[in-house]
Amino acid sequence: MKKTIIKDRWFNPFWSIWLNHLMSRPSCYDCQFTTKERGADITLGDLWGVHLYCPELYGSNGGASLVICNTEKGRFVLEKAKESLYGHELQFEDALRYQGPMRKSIAMNPQRDAFMCDLQSDLSYSEINKKWAKRPTPKLLCQKYVWGNRQKIAWWQLKQFIKCKFKITSNMADVNSHNPVSGGGKNNLALEYSLGGSVHKLKKCA
Repeated sequence: MKKTIIKDRWFNPFWSIWLNHLMSRPSCYDCQFTTKERGADITLGDLWGVHLYCPELYGSNGGASLVICNTEKGRFVLEKAKESLYGHELQFEDALRYQGPMRKSIAMNPQRDAFMCDLQSDLSYSEINKKWAKRPTPKLLCQKYVWGNRQKIAWWQLKQFIKCKFKITSNMADVNSHNPVSGGGKNNLALEYSLGGSVHKLKKCA
């Protein structure tokens, strides 16, 4: 019977060791593909910084993907797939701002050789974790869970919602003051607003 272990990534020793570049392949420290010039028709990756410059794309799954079309063939394929996607185009320089792997290789950890020696030694899994994995600091946990990206997006969405409600109320008051309803007739009012990156229309009958 298979055993499944679920652990918060910040308390996962693998995550800590990997983030510290202790076990990356040697080629990763001198990667030939960390440039804007790509060899493939399409480049896929995480959209780092999405919560900063286009929070409406953050999504309920806690992230967004970046799709870069490097050739006309790639653009053609993306156009075909658009019906199954949601999002919008970005200026290339904006998308590149937080994409470190498209600008430079990762830095080699000077302790990598020592770590690899321990990995191939008789040290147990627990001993390696105890020696090399770092536990998250209170500051990091606060940044990730108390006021992290999800909390920032929730605050942004709340502000958008309040702004939208205020705009609708103001428009309704303005329209009603200029177009009073008389004799029990109906006054149809169509309102349009943007919330969460999409356009919504409301129709009010007074």
